[in-house]
Amino acid sequence: MRLSGLFLLLVVSSGVWGTETSSNATQSDAEKYFDLTEKLEKQWKMTIKGTIKPLMPFMLKMNEEDDLSGSCKRSLMLYLSGLNQAKVWAIRMLDATSKLPPGILQGTFVDYGSFDECLAVEATGGQFIGQSCAIEARPPLPPLSPGFTLVKAHLGENNGTLSGYFQVAYEALHHKKLRMVACVPSTCNLQDMRVIARKVAEETDFDVKIPQCYKKEKTSLQAIHWTVIFFLGLLLIMCIIGTAVELFSQKKTSTLRNMLEAFSLYSNSCRLFSAPGGSSTEFCCIHGMRALTMCWVVLGHTYVLMDFELLKDPSAIQNWFRALEFEFIHNGWLSVETFFLLSGILVTFGGLKFLQKSKGYFNVPVMALRRYIRLTPPLLLLMGLVFFLPLIGSGPFWYQHVDPQVESCTKYWWASLLFISNWFGIDKGCTIVTWYLAADLQLYIVALFFLLILNKYTKLGVTILVTSIVVSCIAVGLQTLVNNIMPSAMISAVNNDKVHQVLNHVHVYTPTHLGPYCIGMLLGYIVFKYREHKLNRGYVIAGWLLSILFAMSSVLGSHRFSTGDEESRALAILYAGVHRVVFSSAVAWVLYACITGHGGPVNTLLSSAAVAPFSRLTFMVYLIHPLVIWTRLGSRRERHSTTHYDLVYEYLANLATAFALATPFYLLLEAPLSNIERLLNTRPNKSEETQEKSIK
Repeated sequence: MRLSGLFLLLVVSSGVWGTETSSNATQSDAEKYFDLTEKLEKQWKMTIKGTIKPLMPFMLKMNEEDDLSGSCKRSLMLYLSGLNQAKVWAIRMLDATSKLPPGILQGTFVDYGSFDECLAVEATGGQFIGQSCAIEARPPLPPLSPGFTLVKAHLGENNGTLSGYFQVAYEALHHKKLRMVACVPSTCNLQDMRVIARKVAEETDFDVKIPQCYKKEKTSLQAIHWTVIFFLGLLLIMCIIGTAVELFSQKKTSTLRNMLEAFSLYSNSCRLFSAPGGSSTEFCCIHGMRALTMCWVVLGHTYVLMDFELLKDPSAIQNWFRALEFEFIHNGWLSVETFFLLSGILVTFGGLKFLQKSKGYFNVPVMALRRYIRLTPPLLLLMGLVFFLPLIGSGPFWYQHVDPQVESCTKYWWASLLFISNWFGIDKGCTIVTWYLAADLQLYIVALFFLLILNKYTKLGVTILVTSIVVSCIAVGLQTLVNNIMPSAMISAVNNDKVHQVLNHVHVYTPTHLGPYCIGMLLGYIVFKYREHKLNRGYVIAGWLLSILFAMSSVLGSHRFSTGDEESRALAILYAGVHRVVFSSAVAWVLYACITGHGGPVNTLLSSAAVAPFSRLTFMVYLIHPLVIWTRLGSRRERHSTTHYDLVYEYLANLATAFALATPFYLLLEAPLSNIERLLNTRPNKSEETQEKSIK
């Protein structure tokens, strides 16, 4: 582009401007340079006139459009006039507008433009400023064939005509829209831009949408922000007081002192970074399992939450789905089953220890209320942080990644606080993680009744747990059959509606996770009753081999479905119904082997003191990490590479940031609440009641 040539000349000639000299040769070079810039400006004016002339009929139509505001019409004409006169502010607006992206034949249909350059534009006389508007456009397309996946998409032939190329590649276009950004006058509001988009659609037969526009505006703190700041400040003050009391006060122990010391940053930091110990050392392997699972969750979300339309060379994604090992990411939805399994183990083990000391009784409503109180403050913190997101970032596609989270929290905060958001769908709660909290609490309440039966009528209790596992598998299979959905939420299916069907009908569905939870309860019962029992070497080897087989088949078994090679509906329903239970059984063996002394090097790794701090931060990381990912995606100014090398860097950055942010929130909120709960329950026959430490 000639403007790029002018910019290059400006850079190269900077030494001429920065040096004073009387040399005739240098003066001659300077004169040549300035002559060249004048020629470039004349050429610019000729080019822009040639460009504007074909647009004039369309502009005249827009000028007669009643739905377009007068201020927008005047600003657009001023913008065209500025371009015609080679005004720098107008050229900046054009420069900040997206161009045809390089690599379009490789599926790169997005150009971010220059977001910050656009927002910095101010027209002569301050009549308007620059405004960045996202554009989504898609041509009319033939329907996809049933069972289509991205792996089957044809990207066209390397020879032949351009029209022939796109006629063959139409399937991939279902997965892609043309995503661009236009820098327009701020006096054209969103409604004005949608009127223009409608007219463009009529002229081109494209489906054109303007989802959102951004301009430079002053941000101010609202009531919700001040409320969050107030409570965080209050927690910080309590932590400072608690730390001072612990370190400097010499008074005797009292209830008030203990309550204040519960907020001590010193003791809570020591506890966070301490090695696991005490009476529950046989459960140290759970720390490692919890931490590794959290890393898996963040890895999966780093890939899944990306919008493939915004990637550079997204045709490379086909190679992702062709690789068998990619199922560890593609089928990463299984990671959450480990959390349900761990909750089942700890609820059962801790509950049976308590029932042993309390003559077989506990108050179910009180236990459920305590669980609710334990989960709610961190959830409120998450909701408060969501409302801060608009204040900390911006970007051309911020509307897609961040704005929906704020809107969802505004609409469905009540469902999240009542822990019923999973009844309405994954998008009907405050962020994508609240469904898990709801399902966990619901299963916890069910588990309390199962525990009472298991403690008093062991055979009946075991029968109920086994039956619940079978019922869970059948329920998932029926959901898959009746709703005609995929066996797993496979993003290779291109159609986001199909993915959301699986998430809404199966993934957030509480009975789906009843099987893994009950497997955890069975394991908790076995460990409670028989943890001193040693297996012979043959059983141990068989257990490890079956565990590996179960884990690999459940995780990798989705590969033929994700590539579209497996078309058997019966097999898809069977896989959908049983793969979560099969995977949970594999994890259950690993934990059982480690707890009972058959874990070997696996137990050494999972029980390492180094992983314990990461395990304790898991709950906060689980809540915060989607905000980290969304903020990163929404604030991007350029296309992201599709290489695993770059995406692993992205993942490690997300993981490190999430753990870094989780640490202060753990010290400010989660650790003090845990200490206070422990103090309230430290009385005869209740010291073991809170043995179950929620995995969340």
